[in-house]
Amino acid sequence: MKKKTIIITAVVLALFVAGIILYEPKFCPLCHAKQTDAPCLIDLHTGEIGEIHIGNGELSDDPATFVFYLTNVAGCKGYCDTGSRCCSLKLEQSAKTFNRFVFCRVCREELRECRHTRYAILDLRQAEEVIYPVVIGEFTVGEYQIAITGEGETLSLLMKTT
Repeated sequence: MKKKTIIITAVVLALFVAGIILYEPKFCPLCHAKQTDAPCLIDLHTGEIGEIHIGNGELSDDPATFVFYLTNVAGCKGYCDTGSRCCSLKLEQSAKTFNRFVFCRVCREELRECRHTRYAILDLRQAEEVIYPVVIGEFTVGEYQIAITGEGETLSLLMKTT
């Protein structure tokens, strides 16, 4: 009787683990992301994707047309300044990190490097997206220079046009 209980428990546990590994959501936000010229920020816990853009339309060198405005990108608050041609976002790092149940199996594999972070930067200019984990440092996406600074639970993302 005890042996039978152990076998049934092992089978149920194996089916449970297989269900987690083979799980596919009905909608994968990364698969449905649209091509854009500006970098995007993705919240890897919720799947929310937001384009990080500086201004609406063309930037002008005329000081009279400079605009400063608050923005919300993928749940992160910040500001954009078309005069300085920059966008600054505050990224709250919490215990919530990559949520594998939000993404399909193929996208989970593409996001493998980001599995210990909360956010990533997407370059969606080509058909094949390029994914950058949000870690302290600097990198370039197209015509944008991105710098990640901070420590602990709060990181800052500063994006400028080059």
